[in-house]
Amino acid sequence: MGILYGSDRRRGCDLGGPTARGDVWAGKGTTGSVANLVAQFGEEVRAKLQGPAGAVSSKEDSLTAPVEHLLRGMASRQRLKLIVHGQSRIKELGIRPDFAIACGSKTIGHVELKQPGSGADPEKWSVKSHDRKQWEKIKALHNVLYTDGYQWAVYRFGVQVGPTGILVGDLDSGSRQLVVADTGFERALTHFFLPAPIVHDSVNELVKRIAGICALLRDEVTDAPITQGCGKPV
Repeated sequence: MGILYGSDRRRGCDLGGPTARGDVWAGKGTTGSVANLVAQFGEEVRAKLQGPAGAVSSKEDSLTAPVEHLLRGMASRQRLKLIVHGQSRIKELGIRPDFAIACGSKTIGHVELKQPGSGADPEKWSVKSHDRKQWEKIKALHNVLYTDGYQWAVYRFGVQVGPTGILVGDLDSGSRQLVVADTGFERALTHFFLPAPIVHDSVNELVKRIAGICALLRDEVTDAPITQGCGKPV
């Protein structure tokens, strides 16, 4: 028997029903098809890239609101409450994922956005790049969705779970409407919305995982500037 952490109330998410105070509904039932939600997402991204702010804002920033809207719509298809918290800092690891996602009253994962065309496989990025260095810390988290708008992949403690969802089309010019390549996109998001409880098959596995997190925390302490009473680095 594995060592189990977390509950299995639909794997951490509340289902449809009366909305509690402070909760935000993703939608009402399955009102939007996957195809329509994806097409709308593509149009929103293109509008931002082609708008007045497109020249001065990063392509990664252009994904922020459209990804939030898409996640809400996809969650509504599974009758899940979705609360999105932007720029959620995880002080212990020294990282700030783009979103923290909550279902009901529980934070179930984080979302990290990358510039369109970057892909969603951190192992393919240069080991010296900012994104790869950031990944070395983010992979300590139990449920992370990476996306560049085209590719969508979910990772648990640095290991991908489920397929990589692929959206096909053109986010820049709009010459090709964005469409899903296959069922991988919806399956990937289902893994993210409904994460399985954290299970460790052995004490050794648990110790190894904790040791990795401790190493990251140690590095954060080592890299932090030593300050005196005046607040300036020594």
